[in-house]
Amino acid sequence: MIDALIQRMENFSHLDPLSRNELRAACIAHAQYFSPRQVIFSAGEQALGAYFVLSGFACRNLHLPNGKRPITELLLPGDVFGARAFLFKPNDHAVSSLTHLQAAFLSRTTLSRWSRRSPSLNEALWRARALQSAIHGQWLINVGSRTAIERLAHLFCELLVRLRAVSLATQDACTLPLTQTNLADATGLTPVHVNRTLARLSRLGISTFKDNRLIVHDPARLQEIGGFDPEYLRTPGPDPQECLPDSIASPQFDDRAAALMRHPGTLNEIPPAATARRT
Repeated sequence: MIDALIQRMENFSHLDPLSRNELRAACIAHAQYFSPRQVIFSAGEQALGAYFVLSGFACRNLHLPNGKRPITELLLPGDVFGARAFLFKPNDHAVSSLTHLQAAFLSRTTLSRWSRRSPSLNEALWRARALQSAIHGQWLINVGSRTAIERLAHLFCELLVRLRAVSLATQDACTLPLTQTNLADATGLTPVHVNRTLARLSRLGISTFKDNRLIVHDPARLQEIGGFDPEYLRTPGPDPQECLPDSIASPQFDDRAAALMRHPGTLNEIPPAATARRT
């Protein structure tokens, strides 16, 4: 279970053997287990340390006055959350488990000691934080500027790449233990709208999401619809192309993605297979 975390950290920085062994030992010693839908911490609580996700899915979320609980980020194996402990500030969001979750809690004191003693581990932690900021930015664009089918397409592309980075996905499929309500909360849609959009993606032969399993039948088409550019997910360390499906990493896709970034209005002209794409 710790392998995903070690692999993720080494995507950010090449850990020396001592740092790798120390991280592994600390995670084993401080692992905690959470049931599905369990609140790990709430907004306003003082951050005392960081959690390293070893297995399972969690999410950052907010509790709004109208009763809604939008998901602002999905936390996957290998991710780190609670980094506001370094800022000595209360958490500005809540984190809850979505599935059975195993996460190691490391105190601010331990993390500070590591940062002084292990430059490579310190670099990995801060690069992890930078990646989360990049993901947040894309999620804002996703909810604010894309249609329903574009939002789900972009989210599926992102999750597939992130899970591939820790060897939890193949080129075109992964286990995705999320409900349609989870997908709705993550994309700003209603569960009914998500259900219809998933059915549409399936009818078009692009992707299938069923029984907690995502299968992408046409990766290039899914990327085009979502306007997905994997650049924001690239990390130092091993060649980032190794974490990307061939179709995503191809120069042809990079050219299409760049064109979409420069001319968002051309999105309707790109996919030839479907006509009425906007929902």
